[in-house]
Order: sequence, then C-alpha cells, then structure tokens
Amino acid sequence: MWYDVAGWGVEGKGWSDTNGFYDRLPARAEAMVRPPVWSLSRQSAGMAARFETDSTRFDVRYRLSSSRIAMPHMPATGVS
Repeated sequence: MWYDVAGWGVEGKGWSDTNGFYDRLPARAEAMVRPPVWSLSRQSAGMAARFETDSTRFDVRYRLSSSRIAMPHMPATGVS
C-alpha cells in the first residue's frame, strides 16, 4: 500500500497557504521577500514526517524539484 505524506501532514511547516505542499513560506510572501529567499523557501528543509510501522521493509517514492542536487556546502546524498 502507498500513502501520501500530504494526507497526514508534516512537522515543521509554518503555513498551510503555500503554493506547494512542501514550501516553507505562504504564497503571499513571494512579493515581499528577495528572490534568493523565495527560492530557498521552496525547499523542504526542516520538515519531517513521522510514522510507526512493524514492517520489515518500507519504500519511499519521491521526486526531486531540481536536477542540480549537489551544493557547495552539502553533498547530493544530503539533498536527495
């Protein structure tokens, strides 16, 4: 069975009126913040999903928002 984390929510999200589920700022903030800040707000850093299972295996299916995942301060494994 597959479950979408958007169905039960994530911790660390400050607003619900965002453009995308994992955005960190409300949509209305786009006109108020500098473009670099807005770009960073589109990343889900700081959010977490909790669950419990007695399964011996679970799989995660996700899509990356950018093909450029390696950063100067973080390896690709930390981003994805």
